Amino acid sequence: NILLSSLNLLKPASGEAETIPTQDIVLGCHYLTRIPEEYRSDVPKKIFATVNEVKLAYDNGYIEINTPIQFNGLTTTYGRVIFNEALPEDHDFVNETLTKKLLGNIIGNLINRYDNERIRVVLDEIKEIGFKFADASSGLSVGIFDLTVSDKKKDILAEGEKKVDLINEQFQDGLLTESERKARIIEVWTIAKNEVWKIVPESLGKESPISITIESGARGSWSQAQ
Repeated sequence: NILLSSLNLLKPASGEAETIPTQDIVLGCHYLTRIPEEYRSDVPKKIFATVNEVKLAYDNGYIEINTPIQFNGLTTTYGRVIFNEALPEDHDFVNETLTKKLLGNIIGNLINRYDNERIRVVLDEIKEIGFKFADASSGLSVGIFDLTVSDKKKDILAEGEKKVDLINEQFQDGLLTESERKARIIEVWTIAKNEVWKIVPESLGKESPISITIESGARGSWSQAQ
């Protein structure tokens, strides 16, 4: 029995949660709890007191999953209400956009507070929610037209090429040693890489499927998106 996964929820080395959501589960939970850019400045117009009221409003088309609402004195969304339904009743309401890191922290706190059987049930419910909203409900997919390249990137690379050409000329004239040439070229491209890294999120846009996937922690990183 000591080898059962349900009894080994923490990493022996660090005490962190061993069993945490990844990939599609993270993406689904992130989509479910995020507030799109178009809604972030909205003042909630719908006020609800119970979960059943929120569900009824959603089922009848009065609100969407990510529409800001007032629920029990909190500005939140129906999606966040759905996620909190998977947590124990006495757990604090999680009113944040979920990421892989945040999900790991939440599960780590749950493990410290509840018994293994309750944790197993919660993890299964989070898994079901994540897969459900990562698939048909979110509609997130990546196409070739989502991979936009900023004109600024071309300018940064062109400027880098000019600097490298100048460094090579200085080397040919005997003004630099081989080690100095290599060090300066590496410095040029390191600076260029950092500049490109800063503009990639801007060029893709916050509502891009790629941006959402990276921000959630489900897959990829901004360095890969360069």
